Amino acid sequence: MRLLSVLFPGLLLVIILGCNGENTPAIYTMNIEITPVVGGSVIPSENMQIVSGEDIRIMALNEVGYTFTGWSGDINSKDNPFELTVNNDLDITAEFTIRNYPLTITKIGSGTVTETLIQTPQKTDYDHGSVVQVQAIPDDSWEFTGWTGDIESTDSVLTLTIASEINLVANFDVDRLDPVDVPKSNDMMVYIHYMPWFTTGDFDGSWSSHWTMANRDPETIVDGKREIASHFYPLIGPYSTNDPDVIEYHLLLMKLIGIDGVLIDWYGTYNLNDYDENLKGSNNVIDLMDEVGLNYGIVYEDRTTQQVVNAGLATSSIEAATNDFNYVEANYFNDENYITIDDTPLALVFTPVHIESGTAWNTILSGLDPNPLFLSIWGEKNDLGTEGDGEYSWVYNGNNNHAQLVQNFYNNQINSFTVGMGSAYPGFVDFYEEGGYGNIIGWEIQHNGTQTLEQMLEMASTANIDHLQLVTWNDFGEGTMLAPTDEFGFDFLIKIQEFTGVPFDESDLQLVYDLYLKRKAHASDSAIQNKLNLVFNYLITLQMDEAKALLDQID
Repeated sequence: MRLLSVLFPGLLLVIILGCNGENTPAIYTMNIEITPVVGGSVIPSENMQIVSGEDIRIMALNEVGYTFTGWSGDINSKDNPFELTVNNDLDITAEFTIRNYPLTITKIGSGTVTETLIQTPQKTDYDHGSVVQVQAIPDDSWEFTGWTGDIESTDSVLTLTIASEINLVANFDVDRLDPVDVPKSNDMMVYIHYMPWFTTGDFDGSWSSHWTMANRDPETIVDGKREIASHFYPLIGPYSTNDPDVIEYHLLLMKLIGIDGVLIDWYGTYNLNDYDENLKGSNNVIDLMDEVGLNYGIVYEDRTTQQVVNAGLATSSIEAATNDFNYVEANYFNDENYITIDDTPLALVFTPVHIESGTAWNTILSGLDPNPLFLSIWGEKNDLGTEGDGEYSWVYNGNNNHAQLVQNFYNNQINSFTVGMGSAYPGFVDFYEEGGYGNIIGWEIQHNGTQTLEQMLEMASTANIDHLQLVTWNDFGEGTMLAPTDEFGFDFLIKIQEFTGVPFDESDLQLVYDLYLKRKAHASDSAIQNKLNLVFNYLITLQMDEAKALLDQID
Protein backbone atom coordinates (compact mmCIF):
# COMPACT_ATOMS: atom_id res chain seq x y z
CA MET A 1 0.00 0.00 0.00
CA ARG A 2 1.25 3.50 -0.76
CA LEU A 3 0.22 7.03 0.20
CA LEU A 4 -0.64 9.72 -2.29
CA SER A 5 -0.38 13.29 -1.06
CA VAL A 6 -2.47 15.93 -2.80
CA LEU A 7 -1.89 19.56 -1.92
CA PHE A 8 -5.00 21.77 -1.91
CA PRO A 9 -5.04 25.40 -0.87
CA GLY A 10 -4.71 25.43 2.90
CA LEU A 11 -4.90 21.62 3.16
CA LEU A 12 -2.63 18.66 2.64
CA LEU A 13 -4.91 15.80 1.64
CA VAL A 14 -3.43 12.41 2.25
CA ILE A 15 -4.94 9.65 0.10
CA ILE A 16 -4.26 6.09 1.08
CA LEU A 17 -3.58 4.05 -2.06
CA GLY A 18 -4.01 0.30 -2.04
CA CYS A 19 -1.77 -2.18 -3.86
CA ASN A 20 -3.61 -3.76 -6.82
CA GLY A 21 -0.89 -5.80 -8.35
CA GLU A 22 0.56 -5.14 -11.78
CA ASN A 23 -2.81 -4.69 -13.57
CA THR A 24 -3.70 -1.23 -14.77
CA PRO A 25 -6.34 0.03 -12.32
CA ALA A 26 -9.68 1.47 -13.38
CA ILE A 27 -10.22 5.21 -12.98
CA TYR A 28 -13.43 6.49 -11.39
CA THR A 29 -14.93 9.94 -11.12
CA MET A 30 -16.06 11.46 -7.79
CA ASN A 31 -18.45 14.44 -8.17
CA ILE A 32 -19.27 16.49 -5.07
CA GLU A 33 -22.12 19.00 -4.82
CA ILE A 34 -23.04 21.30 -1.95
CA THR A 35 -26.58 22.25 -0.96
CA PRO A 36 -27.25 25.00 -0.33
CA VAL A 37 -24.22 26.38 -2.10
CA VAL A 38 -23.69 29.02 0.62
CA GLY A 39 -23.94 26.46 3.40
CA GLY A 40 -20.31 25.37 3.43
CA SER A 41 -17.51 23.66 1.55
CA VAL A 42 -15.96 20.20 1.15
CA ILE A 43 -12.35 19.02 1.19
CA PRO A 44 -11.38 18.04 -1.42
CA SER A 45 -13.13 20.92 -3.07
CA GLU A 46 -12.89 19.74 -6.68
CA ASN A 47 -14.29 16.82 -8.61
CA MET A 48 -11.63 14.12 -8.82
CA GLN A 49 -10.42 11.15 -10.91
CA ILE A 50 -9.53 8.38 -8.50
CA VAL A 51 -7.90 5.01 -9.10
CA SER A 52 -10.09 2.03 -8.23
CA GLY A 53 -9.42 0.67 -4.79
CA GLU A 54 -7.99 3.86 -3.39
CA ASP A 55 -9.05 4.91 0.10
CA ILE A 56 -10.10 8.56 0.43
CA ARG A 57 -11.35 10.85 3.19
CA ILE A 58 -13.78 13.70 2.55
CA MET A 59 -14.62 16.43 5.05
CA ALA A 60 -17.46 18.98 5.14
CA LEU A 61 -16.85 22.47 6.57
CA ASN A 62 -19.89 24.59 7.45
CA GLU A 63 -20.14 28.33 6.99
CA VAL A 64 -21.12 30.51 9.97
CA GLY A 65 -24.81 30.11 10.64
CA TYR A 66 -25.07 26.68 8.99
CA THR A 67 -24.83 23.12 10.26
CA PHE A 68 -23.61 20.08 8.28
CA THR A 69 -26.44 17.52 8.36
CA GLY A 70 -24.98 14.65 6.31
CA TRP A 71 -23.95 13.09 2.99
CA SER A 72 -26.46 11.97 0.39
CA GLY A 73 -26.37 10.48 -3.11
CA ASP A 74 -24.09 7.47 -3.38
CA ILE A 75 -23.24 7.93 0.29
CA ASN A 76 -25.81 8.10 3.08
CA SER A 77 -24.05 9.04 6.28
CA LYS A 78 -23.76 11.77 8.89
CA ASP A 79 -20.12 10.99 9.65
CA ASN A 80 -17.76 13.87 9.15
CA PRO A 81 -15.09 13.32 8.02
CA PHE A 82 -16.12 10.27 6.00
CA GLU A 83 -13.70 7.59 4.74
CA LEU A 84 -14.42 5.28 1.77
CA THR A 85 -12.77 2.96 -0.74
CA VAL A 86 -13.45 3.97 -4.33
CA ASN A 87 -14.69 1.11 -6.51
CA ASN A 88 -17.06 2.98 -8.81
CA ASP A 89 -18.09 6.45 -9.95
CA LEU A 90 -19.53 8.53 -7.11
CA ASP A 91 -22.04 11.38 -7.00
CA ILE A 92 -22.02 12.82 -3.50
CA THR A 93 -23.95 15.75 -2.01
CA ALA A 94 -22.89 17.53 1.19
CA GLU A 95 -26.03 18.86 2.84
CA PHE A 96 -26.09 21.87 5.13
CA THR A 97 -29.01 23.39 7.06
CA ILE A 98 -29.24 26.97 8.22
CA ARG A 99 -29.21 27.17 11.97
CA ASN A 100 -32.12 28.66 13.89
CA TYR A 101 -32.10 30.11 17.35
CA PRO A 102 -34.78 30.65 19.94
CA LEU A 103 -35.74 34.23 20.71
CA THR A 104 -37.24 33.92 24.17
CA ILE A 105 -39.12 36.89 25.59
CA THR A 106 -40.56 37.10 29.06
CA LYS A 107 -42.38 39.98 30.72
CA ILE A 108 -42.25 41.56 34.12
CA GLY A 109 -45.30 43.72 34.61
CA SER A 110 -48.20 44.30 32.28
CA GLY A 111 -47.74 44.97 28.58
CA THR A 112 -47.38 43.44 25.14
CA VAL A 113 -44.30 42.49 23.17
CA THR A 114 -44.69 42.08 19.42
CA GLU A 115 -42.38 40.28 17.02
CA THR A 116 -43.76 41.71 13.82
CA LEU A 117 -47.37 40.48 14.25
CA ILE A 118 -46.78 37.86 16.97
CA GLN A 119 -47.76 38.62 20.54
CA THR A 120 -45.86 37.57 23.59
CA PRO A 121 -45.64 35.44 25.69
CA GLN A 122 -43.93 33.20 23.19
CA LYS A 123 -40.77 31.36 22.20
CA THR A 124 -40.02 31.60 18.50
CA ASP A 125 -37.09 30.11 16.58
CA TYR A 126 -35.53 32.22 13.85
CA ASP A 127 -33.07 31.26 11.12
CA HIS A 128 -29.54 32.51 11.39
CA GLY A 129 -29.29 35.96 9.90
CA SER A 130 -32.97 36.75 10.33
CA VAL A 131 -33.76 40.37 11.18
CA VAL A 132 -36.49 40.59 13.78
CA GLN A 133 -38.09 43.71 15.21
CA VAL A 134 -39.51 43.48 18.71
CA GLN A 135 -41.60 46.20 20.31
CA ALA A 136 -42.69 46.59 23.93
CA ILE A 137 -46.11 48.18 24.37
CA PRO A 138 -47.23 48.92 27.96
CA ASP A 139 -50.80 48.35 29.02
CA ASP A 140 -52.89 51.20 30.40
CA SER A 141 -51.48 52.54 33.68
CA TRP A 142 -48.11 50.91 32.99
CA GLU A 143 -44.84 52.19 31.53
CA PHE A 144 -42.08 50.32 29.75
CA THR A 145 -38.82 50.72 31.69
CA GLY A 146 -36.40 48.75 29.54
CA TRP A 147 -35.06 45.47 28.22
CA THR A 148 -32.81 43.25 30.30
CA GLY A 149 -31.33 39.82 29.74
CA ASP A 150 -28.97 39.39 26.79
CA ILE A 151 -29.64 42.96 25.65
CA GLU A 152 -30.03 46.01 27.87
CA SER A 153 -31.80 49.00 26.38
CA THR A 154 -34.49 51.52 27.22
CA ASP A 155 -35.63 51.74 23.59
CA SER A 156 -39.09 50.24 23.23
CA VAL A 157 -38.29 48.99 19.70
CA LEU A 158 -35.28 46.77 19.04
CA THR A 159 -34.06 45.45 15.70
CA LEU A 160 -32.25 42.15 16.18
CA THR A 161 -30.06 40.26 13.74
CA ILE A 162 -30.32 36.65 14.87
CA ALA A 163 -26.90 35.01 15.17
CA SER A 164 -27.35 33.09 18.42
CA GLU A 165 -29.96 32.27 21.02
CA ILE A 166 -31.38 35.45 22.56
CA ASN A 167 -33.20 35.80 25.86
CA LEU A 168 -34.95 39.10 26.53
CA VAL A 169 -36.94 40.42 29.46
CA ALA A 170 -39.39 43.26 28.82
CA ASN A 171 -39.82 45.20 32.04
CA PHE A 172 -43.01 47.13 32.73
CA ASP A 173 -43.67 49.17 35.87
CA VAL A 174 -46.82 50.81 37.04
CA ASP A 175 -47.00 54.38 35.80
CA ARG A 176 -47.76 56.43 38.88
CA LEU A 177 -50.80 58.58 38.29
CA ASP A 178 -51.35 62.14 39.43
CA PRO A 179 -53.21 62.11 42.74
CA VAL A 180 -56.75 63.41 43.00
CA ASP A 181 -57.64 65.91 45.72
CA VAL A 182 -59.94 64.58 48.41
CA PRO A 183 -63.29 66.40 48.54
CA LYS A 184 -64.16 67.76 52.00
CA SER A 185 -67.29 69.38 53.29
CA ASN A 186 -65.27 71.12 56.05
CA ASP A 187 -63.08 73.88 54.60
CA MET A 188 -60.88 74.12 57.72
CA MET A 189 -57.23 73.39 56.95
CA VAL A 190 -56.36 70.30 58.95
CA TYR A 191 -52.73 69.42 59.59
CA ILE A 192 -51.23 66.57 61.57
CA HIS A 193 -48.03 66.50 63.64
CA TYR A 194 -45.65 63.72 62.59
CA MET A 195 -42.66 62.14 64.34
CA PRO A 196 -39.94 60.91 61.91
CA TRP A 197 -37.71 59.31 64.49
CA PHE A 198 -38.35 55.55 64.49
CA THR A 199 -35.86 52.81 63.60
CA THR A 200 -36.03 49.05 64.15
CA GLY A 201 -33.58 46.21 64.51
CA ASP A 202 -34.99 44.35 61.54
CA PHE A 203 -34.96 47.27 59.11
CA ASP A 204 -32.14 49.49 60.37
CA GLY A 205 -30.00 47.28 62.58
CA SER A 206 -30.92 49.01 65.84
CA TRP A 207 -33.98 50.21 67.73
CA SER A 208 -34.45 53.94 68.27
CA SER A 209 -34.84 55.24 71.80
CA HIS A 210 -38.44 56.13 71.00
CA TRP A 211 -39.22 52.41 71.02
CA THR A 212 -36.90 51.55 73.91
CA MET A 213 -36.62 54.55 76.25
CA ALA A 214 -34.25 53.48 79.06
CA ASN A 215 -35.46 49.97 79.80
CA ARG A 216 -37.58 48.42 77.04
CA ASP A 217 -36.26 45.71 74.71
CA PRO A 218 -38.27 45.26 71.50
CA GLU A 219 -36.41 41.99 70.87
CA THR A 220 -38.42 40.58 73.76
CA ILE A 221 -41.68 39.25 72.39
CA VAL A 222 -44.56 38.28 74.64
CA ASP A 223 -47.88 37.04 73.25
CA GLY A 224 -46.78 38.05 69.77
CA LYS A 225 -45.96 41.64 70.70
CA ARG A 226 -42.61 43.33 71.08
CA GLU A 227 -41.76 45.10 74.31
CA ILE A 228 -41.90 48.81 73.44
CA ALA A 229 -41.93 52.06 75.40
CA SER A 230 -45.61 52.79 75.04
CA HIS A 231 -48.94 51.90 76.59
CA PHE A 232 -50.24 51.48 73.04
CA TYR A 233 -49.22 49.14 70.24
CA PRO A 234 -49.19 50.12 66.55
CA LEU A 235 -51.60 48.09 64.45
CA ILE A 236 -48.72 47.24 62.10
CA GLY A 237 -46.30 46.70 64.99
CA PRO A 238 -43.29 48.89 65.80
CA TYR A 239 -41.84 50.19 62.55
CA SER A 240 -39.06 52.15 60.88
CA THR A 241 -39.56 55.55 59.32
CA ASN A 242 -37.06 54.39 56.71
CA ASP A 243 -39.48 51.71 55.49
CA PRO A 244 -41.23 52.96 52.32
CA ASP A 245 -44.16 50.61 52.93
CA VAL A 246 -44.74 52.31 56.28
CA ILE A 247 -44.60 55.80 54.78
CA GLU A 248 -47.04 54.75 52.06
CA TYR A 249 -49.38 53.33 54.71
CA HIS A 250 -49.24 56.46 56.84
CA LEU A 251 -49.75 58.98 54.05
CA LEU A 252 -52.57 57.05 52.37
CA LEU A 253 -54.44 56.90 55.66
CA MET A 254 -53.90 60.63 56.14
CA LYS A 255 -55.22 61.33 52.67
CA LEU A 256 -58.39 59.34 53.27
CA ILE A 257 -59.16 61.16 56.53
CA GLY A 258 -58.90 64.59 54.91
CA ILE A 259 -55.48 65.76 56.07
CA ASP A 260 -54.26 68.81 54.16
CA GLY A 261 -50.67 68.81 55.37
CA VAL A 262 -48.16 67.00 57.56
CA LEU A 263 -46.22 69.07 60.09
CA ILE A 264 -42.97 67.19 60.60
CA ASP A 265 -41.15 67.42 63.93
CA TRP A 266 -37.81 68.55 62.52
CA TYR A 267 -34.48 68.24 64.34
CA GLY A 268 -32.19 70.03 61.94
CA THR A 269 -29.30 68.88 59.80
CA TYR A 270 -26.41 68.04 62.11
CA ASN A 271 -24.89 64.57 62.44
CA LEU A 272 -25.35 64.39 66.18
CA ASN A 273 -27.37 62.13 68.47
CA ASP A 274 -30.26 60.93 66.31
CA TYR A 275 -30.70 64.22 64.44
CA ASP A 276 -29.34 62.87 61.17
CA GLU A 277 -31.64 59.83 61.41
CA ASN A 278 -34.56 62.17 62.01
CA LEU A 279 -33.58 64.20 58.94
CA LYS A 280 -33.43 61.01 56.90
CA GLY A 281 -36.84 59.95 58.19
CA SER A 282 -38.26 63.40 57.47
CA ASN A 283 -37.05 63.31 53.90
CA ASN A 284 -38.41 59.79 53.43
CA VAL A 285 -41.85 61.14 54.27
CA ILE A 286 -41.38 64.26 52.15
CA ASP A 287 -40.31 62.22 49.12
CA LEU A 288 -43.73 60.55 48.87
CA MET A 289 -45.83 63.69 49.45
CA ASP A 290 -46.17 64.57 45.78
CA GLU A 291 -47.21 61.06 44.75
CA VAL A 292 -49.90 60.85 47.43
CA GLY A 293 -51.06 64.43 47.01
CA LEU A 294 -50.32 65.88 50.45
CA ASN A 295 -48.43 68.96 51.62
CA TYR A 296 -45.93 69.29 54.43
CA GLY A 297 -44.22 71.81 56.67
CA ILE A 298 -41.66 71.73 59.47
CA VAL A 299 -41.85 72.21 63.22
CA TYR A 300 -38.31 73.18 64.18
CA GLU A 301 -36.90 71.82 67.45
CA ASP A 302 -34.59 74.66 68.42
CA ARG A 303 -33.47 72.78 71.54
CA THR A 304 -31.09 70.84 69.29
CA THR A 305 -28.95 73.90 68.68
CA GLN A 306 -27.47 73.91 72.18
CA GLN A 307 -26.40 70.28 71.77
CA VAL A 308 -24.81 71.19 68.44
CA VAL A 309 -22.81 73.97 70.11
CA ASN A 310 -21.79 71.70 73.00
CA ALA A 311 -20.49 69.16 70.48
CA GLY A 312 -18.36 71.83 68.82
CA LEU A 313 -20.25 71.65 65.53
CA ALA A 314 -21.26 75.33 65.61
CA THR A 315 -20.00 78.35 67.49
CA SER A 316 -23.47 79.47 68.58
CA SER A 317 -27.09 78.42 68.52
CA ILE A 318 -27.73 81.23 66.07
CA GLU A 319 -25.17 79.77 63.67
CA ALA A 320 -26.63 76.27 64.06
CA ALA A 321 -30.20 77.44 63.47
CA THR A 322 -29.14 79.62 60.53
CA ASN A 323 -27.53 76.62 58.86
CA ASP A 324 -30.63 74.54 59.50
CA PHE A 325 -32.96 77.13 58.00
CA ASN A 326 -30.69 77.63 55.02
CA TYR A 327 -31.23 73.93 54.36
CA VAL A 328 -34.99 74.38 54.73
CA GLU A 329 -34.95 77.29 52.30
CA ALA A 330 -32.88 75.38 49.74
CA ASN A 331 -34.71 72.07 49.97
CA TYR A 332 -38.27 72.70 51.15
CA PHE A 333 -39.65 76.22 50.82
CA ASN A 334 -39.82 76.19 47.03
CA ASP A 335 -41.23 72.68 46.83
CA GLU A 336 -44.75 72.85 45.37
CA ASN A 337 -45.89 70.49 48.13
CA TYR A 338 -44.66 72.71 50.94
CA ILE A 339 -47.47 74.27 52.99
CA THR A 340 -48.07 77.91 52.18
CA ILE A 341 -50.57 80.45 53.47
CA ASP A 342 -51.20 83.33 51.10
CA ASP A 343 -48.26 82.08 49.02
CA THR A 344 -45.88 82.28 51.97
CA PRO A 345 -44.27 79.12 53.42
CA LEU A 346 -45.33 78.15 56.92
CA ALA A 347 -42.84 77.16 59.62
CA LEU A 348 -43.41 76.38 63.28
CA VAL A 349 -40.93 76.24 66.14
CA PHE A 350 -41.24 74.06 69.22
CA THR A 351 -41.53 76.03 71.35
CA PRO A 352 -38.91 77.89 71.20
CA VAL A 353 -36.98 76.32 74.06
CA HIS A 354 -33.45 77.63 73.71
CA ILE A 355 -33.44 80.57 71.29
CA GLU A 356 -35.75 83.06 72.98
CA SER A 357 -34.64 86.36 71.50
CA GLY A 358 -36.34 88.25 68.73
CA THR A 359 -32.99 89.65 67.67
CA ALA A 360 -31.59 86.13 67.36
CA TRP A 361 -34.53 84.94 65.26
CA ASN A 362 -34.25 87.98 63.04
CA THR A 363 -30.62 87.08 62.39
CA ILE A 364 -31.59 83.47 61.64
CA LEU A 365 -34.53 84.15 59.34
CA SER A 366 -33.95 87.55 57.78
CA GLY A 367 -31.81 86.23 54.95
CA LEU A 368 -34.34 83.66 53.81
CA ASP A 369 -36.14 84.10 50.52
CA PRO A 370 -39.00 83.70 50.94
CA ASN A 371 -39.24 84.62 54.58
CA PRO A 372 -41.70 82.23 56.25
CA LEU A 373 -44.80 82.77 58.30
CA PHE A 374 -43.31 81.79 61.66
CA LEU A 375 -45.38 80.42 64.56
CA SER A 376 -44.41 79.66 68.14
CA ILE A 377 -46.26 77.48 70.61
CA TRP A 378 -48.98 79.30 72.53
CA GLY A 379 -47.73 82.08 74.79
CA GLU A 380 -44.26 82.30 73.21
CA LYS A 381 -44.71 84.60 70.22
CA ASN A 382 -42.83 87.43 71.90
CA ASP A 383 -39.72 85.21 71.94
CA LEU A 384 -39.72 85.46 68.15
CA GLY A 385 -39.70 89.26 68.06
CA THR A 386 -40.74 90.77 64.76
CA GLU A 387 -40.30 87.40 63.06
CA GLY A 388 -43.27 86.00 64.96
CA ASP A 389 -46.49 85.83 62.94
CA GLY A 390 -48.64 83.81 65.29
CA GLU A 391 -49.03 80.90 67.67
CA TYR A 392 -50.40 77.38 67.76
CA SER A 393 -52.05 75.69 70.70
CA TRP A 394 -50.79 72.35 71.97
CA VAL A 395 -51.72 69.84 74.65
CA TYR A 396 -51.30 70.58 78.37
CA ASN A 397 -53.11 69.52 81.51
CA GLY A 398 -50.98 70.79 84.36
CA ASN A 399 -54.05 72.22 86.11
CA ASN A 400 -56.41 69.46 84.99
CA ASN A 401 -58.11 71.92 82.65
CA HIS A 402 -56.65 71.02 79.26
CA ALA A 403 -59.84 71.70 77.30
CA GLN A 404 -60.36 75.06 78.97
CA LEU A 405 -56.83 76.13 78.05
CA VAL A 406 -57.54 75.45 74.40
CA GLN A 407 -60.90 77.16 74.64
CA ASN A 408 -59.26 80.24 76.17
CA PHE A 409 -56.81 80.30 73.27
CA TYR A 410 -59.72 80.26 70.83
CA ASN A 411 -61.65 82.92 72.73
CA ASN A 412 -58.87 85.35 73.49
CA GLN A 413 -55.82 84.85 71.30
CA ILE A 414 -56.11 83.01 68.02
CA ASN A 415 -57.75 85.86 66.11
CA SER A 416 -55.11 88.37 67.18
CA PHE A 417 -52.41 86.74 65.07
CA THR A 418 -51.63 86.91 61.39
CA VAL A 419 -51.94 83.12 61.57
CA GLY A 420 -53.32 81.19 64.51
CA MET A 421 -53.60 77.43 64.71
CA GLY A 422 -55.70 75.33 67.04
CA SER A 423 -55.10 71.81 68.31
CA ALA A 424 -57.02 68.59 68.80
CA TYR A 425 -55.69 65.42 70.40
CA PRO A 426 -57.03 62.03 71.50
CA GLY A 427 -55.45 62.05 74.97
CA PHE A 428 -52.07 62.06 76.65
CA VAL A 429 -50.83 59.03 78.58
CA ASP A 430 -47.04 58.96 78.54
CA PHE A 431 -44.63 56.11 79.26
CA TYR A 432 -41.72 58.14 80.61
CA GLU A 433 -41.86 56.91 84.19
CA GLU A 434 -42.40 53.28 83.19
CA GLY A 435 -39.67 53.66 80.55
CA GLY A 436 -37.07 54.71 83.12
CA TYR A 437 -37.04 58.45 82.44
CA GLY A 438 -38.86 59.44 85.61
CA ASN A 439 -42.15 61.24 86.18
CA ILE A 440 -41.17 64.17 83.99
CA ILE A 441 -44.68 65.16 82.90
CA GLY A 442 -46.80 64.85 86.02
CA TRP A 443 -50.22 64.81 84.38
CA GLU A 444 -52.32 62.79 81.97
CA ILE A 445 -55.35 63.21 79.76
CA GLN A 446 -57.42 60.06 79.47
CA HIS A 447 -58.62 59.10 76.02
CA ASN A 448 -62.02 57.84 77.18
CA GLY A 449 -62.42 55.96 73.95
CA THR A 450 -62.78 58.68 71.33
CA GLN A 451 -64.51 61.17 73.64
CA THR A 452 -61.50 63.42 74.24
CA LEU A 453 -60.80 63.68 70.52
CA GLU A 454 -64.45 64.34 69.74
CA GLN A 455 -64.54 67.09 72.37
CA MET A 456 -61.47 68.83 70.94
CA LEU A 457 -62.74 68.59 67.35
CA GLU A 458 -66.09 70.02 68.36
CA MET A 459 -64.37 72.94 70.09
CA ALA A 460 -62.37 73.71 66.94
CA SER A 461 -65.51 73.54 64.84
CA THR A 462 -67.48 75.79 67.17
CA ALA A 463 -64.64 78.33 67.26
CA ASN A 464 -64.65 78.33 63.44
CA ILE A 465 -60.88 78.45 63.27
CA ASP A 466 -59.05 78.41 59.95
CA HIS A 467 -56.15 76.11 60.85
CA LEU A 468 -56.09 73.02 63.07
CA GLN A 469 -53.17 70.81 64.05
CA LEU A 470 -53.92 67.25 65.12
CA VAL A 471 -51.56 66.25 67.93
CA THR A 472 -50.11 63.77 66.99
CA TRP A 473 -49.99 61.08 64.34
CA ASN A 474 -47.47 58.87 66.07
CA ASP A 475 -46.02 59.96 69.39
CA PHE A 476 -46.51 56.57 71.00
CA GLY A 477 -44.30 57.47 73.95
CA GLU A 478 -46.74 60.19 75.03
CA GLY A 479 -49.88 58.35 73.97
CA THR A 480 -51.10 61.11 71.66
CA MET A 481 -51.04 58.86 68.59
CA LEU A 482 -53.96 58.98 66.17
CA ALA A 483 -52.47 56.26 63.95
CA PRO A 484 -54.22 52.87 64.19
CA THR A 485 -53.37 50.81 67.26
CA ASP A 486 -54.41 47.47 68.70
CA GLU A 487 -56.24 49.36 71.45
CA PHE A 488 -58.23 51.80 69.30
CA GLY A 489 -58.14 50.34 65.81
CA PHE A 490 -59.25 52.97 63.29
CA ASP A 491 -61.58 54.71 65.76
CA PHE A 492 -59.69 58.01 65.90
CA LEU A 493 -59.37 58.17 62.13
CA ILE A 494 -63.07 57.52 61.65
CA LYS A 495 -63.88 60.49 63.89
CA ILE A 496 -61.53 62.67 61.87
CA GLN A 497 -63.24 61.52 58.66
CA GLU A 498 -66.55 62.62 60.11
CA PHE A 499 -65.03 65.97 61.11
CA THR A 500 -63.42 66.77 57.77
CA GLY A 501 -66.41 65.52 55.80
CA VAL A 502 -64.64 63.19 53.39
CA PRO A 503 -66.66 60.61 51.40
CA PHE A 504 -64.76 57.68 52.94
CA ASP A 505 -65.22 55.36 55.89
CA GLU A 506 -63.53 52.57 57.81
CA SER A 507 -63.72 50.14 54.90
CA ASP A 508 -61.52 52.47 52.87
CA LEU A 509 -59.00 52.70 55.69
CA GLN A 510 -58.99 48.92 55.82
CA LEU A 511 -57.91 48.85 52.18
CA VAL A 512 -54.79 50.82 53.07
CA TYR A 513 -54.05 48.42 55.92
CA ASP A 514 -54.56 45.44 53.60
CA LEU A 515 -52.22 47.02 51.06
CA TYR A 516 -49.53 47.28 53.74
CA LEU A 517 -49.99 43.67 54.85
CA LYS A 518 -49.74 42.39 51.29
CA ARG A 519 -46.67 44.52 50.62
CA LYS A 520 -44.99 42.64 53.46
CA ALA A 521 -46.43 39.21 52.64
CA HIS A 522 -45.14 39.39 49.05
CA ALA A 523 -42.04 41.52 49.56
CA SER A 524 -39.90 39.46 47.17
CA ASP A 525 -42.52 38.94 44.44
CA SER A 526 -42.04 41.70 41.86
CA ALA A 527 -45.15 40.72 39.90
CA ILE A 528 -47.39 41.08 42.94
CA GLN A 529 -45.63 44.28 43.99
CA ASN A 530 -46.51 45.71 40.59
CA LYS A 531 -50.15 44.80 41.18
CA LEU A 532 -49.94 46.51 44.56
CA ASN A 533 -48.49 49.57 42.83
CA LEU A 534 -51.70 49.58 40.80
CA VAL A 535 -53.67 49.45 44.04
CA PHE A 536 -51.71 52.50 45.18
CA ASN A 537 -52.67 54.24 41.94
CA TYR A 538 -56.33 53.46 42.55
CA LEU A 539 -56.14 54.78 46.11
CA ILE A 540 -54.46 58.09 45.28
CA THR A 541 -57.01 58.63 42.51
CA LEU A 542 -59.85 57.70 44.88
CA GLN A 543 -60.97 54.65 42.88
CA MET A 544 -61.83 52.61 45.95
CA ASP A 545 -63.87 49.88 44.26
CA GLU A 546 -61.06 49.17 41.81
CA ALA A 547 -58.52 49.08 44.63
CA LYS A 548 -60.60 46.59 46.58
CA ALA A 549 -61.23 44.38 43.55
CA LEU A 550 -57.52 44.11 42.80
CA LEU A 551 -56.56 43.55 46.43
CA ASP A 552 -59.11 40.75 46.67
CA GLN A 553 -57.31 38.96 43.82
CA ILE A 554 -54.10 38.78 45.87
CA ASP A 555 -53.88 36.23 48.66
